[in-house]
Amino acid sequence: MVQSRKCSHCGAPLSASADAALRCNFCGTTNQPAHALPPSQAKVLVWVGLAALLTLGLVAVLVGARRPEPPPPRVVVPVPAPRPAPAPIVPPVRPPPPPIPWGPLHAVAVDERGDVLAVLGKALVKVDRATFTARWHTPFNRGHGNYALVVPRGNYVAVVTDGMAAFFASDSGAKINEFKYRNGGILQRACAAGATQVLVDVLGEPVQRFDAATGLRAPSGPGCALRDKLGCPQTQRCAWDSFSSASHRCSYALRAGKEVFRECSTEDGQQRKVLLARGTNSWEVPATESVATWFGVVDETLLVGGSGGVVALNPATGDERWRRSTERSALTADGATVFFGVEGTLVAASARSGEVLQRLPLRPAETSTR
Repeated sequence: MVQSRKCSHCGAPLSASADAALRCNFCGTTNQPAHALPPSQAKVLVWVGLAALLTLGLVAVLVGARRPEPPPPRVVVPVPAPRPAPAPIVPPVRPPPPPIPWGPLHAVAVDERGDVLAVLGKALVKVDRATFTARWHTPFNRGHGNYALVVPRGNYVAVVTDGMAAFFASDSGAKINEFKYRNGGILQRACAAGATQVLVDVLGEPVQRFDAATGLRAPSGPGCALRDKLGCPQTQRCAWDSFSSASHRCSYALRAGKEVFRECSTEDGQQRKVLLARGTNSWEVPATESVATWFGVVDETLLVGGSGGVVALNPATGDERWRRSTERSALTADGATVFFGVEGTLVAASARSGEVLQRLPLRPAETSTR
């Protein structure tokens, strides 16, 4: 049952309605529905609502002030793709250094087994006759002076010079000893005596006898025919042999059987250098090369080893057969083959034609002994 309502201003009874706002018929006051709050309470509620809103706003501000800073934006650093490993550095392959010349041929000889022993530059080299390659080589400095001789003697090799005698093992090249003369001078002659001994004749010293097995002087022993430092075959004799006539003044002479060959200067006021022959055949030709290291007949060919090369002549006429221009070179012969130096190495050539038959290969640079 709906309770009757009264005017909130004058107290007059109002019509029975619980919801609608009623106007008082007596005083004209508009009355709110029964469930509406009185104006005073409504104002209180309005102020309470405003206060709540302000409080919530203040709380929000305070809470917002204490809110932690947002994290900085994430920076994405691009990661570069991995680089391929660099290729290994391979050093360039250098070709081996070219071989180099041995050096000038200062002395040369053929031993009992036919191998060639040569002082080339600053090395003593043993050359296999069949292959013409070095069996061994060993350092050897001949020192000061112009002359040197190689004297093979069985198991030993002697190299005699103006100032010393050195001794080596024939099979390996190992040095046994080096003996310096008390009064060095100019080498004149040398020869091999007996199984191990060597005789040496040097100006300024008496003839010296050495034992090649020890490299020391020997008090006594067998004898031998001293050979001049000027080379020629064993069956011939060559040496300085001063001779003068009304037409010539001569120095070196070669005796080969019945033939005598000389190097001379003319006495006609021109002092022309000539070679002349006396014996079965007599002739005179201009000397195109002075005798220095060799003067001998090999395979019916007269060979002259000089300071500028090798000249080959017909011993019957004096006509030139061939020549080889080289630096000053020692020379020796075995049978019909002659050995001399060309372009820093050793060659074997035909005595009659001059054709080079064999050539010692140049030495490897890493084993240089020059």
